[in-house]
Amino acid sequence: MGPVDYAPGEAVGAPDHPHRGFETITYMLEGQFEHEDSAGHKGVLKPGDVQWMTAGAGIVHSEMPARSVRDAGGKVHGFQIWVNLPAKLKMTRPRYQEVASAKIPTAESSDGLARVRARPSLTVSSRYSPLETACACAQPKARRSPRACCSWPALR
Repeated sequence: MGPVDYAPGEAVGAPDHPHRGFETITYMLEGQFEHEDSAGHKGVLKPGDVQWMTAGAGIVHSEMPARSVRDAGGKVHGFQIWVNLPAKLKMTRPRYQEVASAKIPTAESSDGLARVRARPSLTVSSRYSPLETACACAQPKARRSPRACCSWPALR
């Protein structure tokens, strides 16, 4: 998912395609992506948003740069992590959750490091992966380097 700067009419994504037996966690850094699936879920991911899709027993979905990016062009940058479900959960009911960046807790420490986490207990429910996203950024007043850069969240 980039980074790429599309010209008008140039943006491509992933039209309808199937998934089964795993979860995808999508995090947008820049631009917007639209999601739609065979279970009737729809959403638009904006910078800082997280999407958690459990494919489980199977789902067909599409993920495309937003209509505005496809029509007028623009930058798109994000990433997706695929997590294999345990055998006993592979046939679970598909689920979709979108968490807006405004709902993801943030904090700033006295040394100028800001930390962002999409903690399952606070933002994402009814998912199976034991993951949470984390990001640390160096602010101008920071006295030491963070372990992770804002553009590449670390897993804890």
